[in-house]
Amino acid sequence: MDNVVESVYSQMTELISSGQWKAGSKIPTEHELAETFHASRNSIRQAMSQLKALGLIESKRGYGTVIKKQVAPLTLNDIIPSIMFEIEDNLQIFEFHKGIQIECVKLACLRYTDEQLSRFIYHTDQLKENYAKGDMVNAIFHDLACHKIICEMSGNLVFVRASEIIYQRLEQSFTLISSSFEYKESIIFHERLISALQARNVSFAAAIMEGHQWDTYQKFLSLTGQERK
Repeated sequence: MDNVVESVYSQMTELISSGQWKAGSKIPTEHELAETFHASRNSIRQAMSQLKALGLIESKRGYGTVIKKQVAPLTLNDIIPSIMFEIEDNLQIFEFHKGIQIECVKLACLRYTDEQLSRFIYHTDQLKENYAKGDMVNAIFHDLACHKIICEMSGNLVFVRASEIIYQRLEQSFTLISSSFEYKESIIFHERLISALQARNVSFAAAIMEGHQWDTYQKFLSLTGQERK
């Protein structure tokens, strides 16, 4: 997901979760959305594709695109942040995220779309290119984008929303952790995960993610000077 698509996607999900775009209502056309968000129609289509994958919107032939009727998105926006911000210990938040990623990749194997997998592969390729150029800022951006796509692939809005909040809260920690991984181990993880997803091999994908998350957990403990109890 490039920066423009990510920005459009975030703004559209906020319009839905806040209730400004109400369940059952018709959203503006692609042309109107492109003007509103100052983005290309292609970027709008990609953002809408993600919303459709999450079951937030649906297209009705001869009518347009509407917000699907559901209760969860309207309440998660209030419930999940309150839980997250009541917990002051970032280690507990990080451990929760570790579990989310493993469960997400299991569901991702069963539910991902070709478009989502293509974006995951695109960000992995960009990760390689930027590592090779020594551009760590963009390499880290594409690395984190891959993890966000895994959550999206799960099709579980609770996981997606919780992960968004965790990334916002622990952004600096995730950036430091990503920069601490060596080129080879990061690339190997992404390439093995792509193979597992393509084969829709749930146990293989879960094992890969669990190993990666354990390594990430150890790096988090090291960076924060904490010890596992």
